[in-house]
Amino acid sequence: MANEPGEQLGDAFDAWLVLSKRAIHVAEDESLLQAMLRENVPVDYSCEGGACGSCVLEVVDGEIEHWDLCLSADERRGVMTSCVSRGRGAISLQA
Repeated sequence: MANEPGEQLGDAFDAWLVLSKRAIHVAEDESLLQAMLRENVPVDYSCEGGACGSCVLEVVDGEIEHWDLCLSADERRGVMTSCVSRGRGAISLQA
């Protein structure tokens, strides 16, 4: 369920990937998953629609705008789906 080219998905944000020791910029027309793949950062994924949970990443720091269908309220306190959820400002992830 990839987005259409140029489709705004939300505000742009930056993600610090703790394990990769890299910062990546996520544009307003791409998902975190798309940005990670663009930057050759390995990440598991499947549905690209927030339903399967394959692309879930642990959140170290920052506020997340959750758009998934698979995480419970409790899970959302510590993880995010990289295919549909977004950072509200800069975030840090275990990736």
